Amino acid sequence: MLQVRVVIVNVMSGTLEYGHGTLTGPLVSTMIAGEGLLEEIEEAFVAGFEAGMNVLMEEATMTFSQGGNTFFFVAQPDSAQQ
Repeated sequence: MLQVRVVIVNVMSGTLEYGHGTLTGPLVSTMIAGEGLLEEIEEAFVAGFEAGMNVLMEEATMTFSQGGNTFFFVAQPDSAQQ
C-alpha cells in the first residue's frame, strides 16, 4: 500500500495498492470547484487511480498513464545534497 497526497486545486489523498505496474485506489478530495484545465487534470487523476494508473519509473522520471492521459514527474536535485 502507498499513501498519496496530491494538490492541484483540491487536496486529494488516499491509500493506493500497487501491483503489476499499476497503482489503484480511490482519492478523497476537498471538493473545491476548480476551473478549466486544472479541474480536468484533477478529474483525470481521480479517474486514473480508480481505474488503475500505469506507473513507469526510469532514473529521475516517473510516468503515470491511464486511458488517454499521461503525467510526467521529474525529480529535481536536492540543493542540500549538492
